[in-house]
Amino acid sequence: MAGDELDALFREVQDALREATQHVVLVRGTDEAARPFWAFVAMRADRWEAFRARTGGGDLADYGTILASGFGDGPPPAEVERMRQEFGYRPVDP
Repeated sequence: MAGDELDALFREVQDALREATQHVVLVRGTDEAARPFWAFVAMRADRWEAFRARTGGGDLADYGTILASGFGDGPPPAEVERMRQEFGYRPVDP
């Protein structure tokens, strides 16, 4: 295989991994009525940058699968533990 073919194959594999890899993230914000909310979203790595680049608003489902959500400043501890157990959620310190 020539160098260009290897580079192309490597890019294909990287793209496939990016599309297949999902991370569970905890999103916090406010809804249209200014109520605080939280949501756990399973998001593909290739959608993460688009999510971070948004300027607010929009539908979280456009970026991933909503696994759990609710109103308030944050999820209850039992929900955080469920996300850890079922989906491998790992909190990230800011």
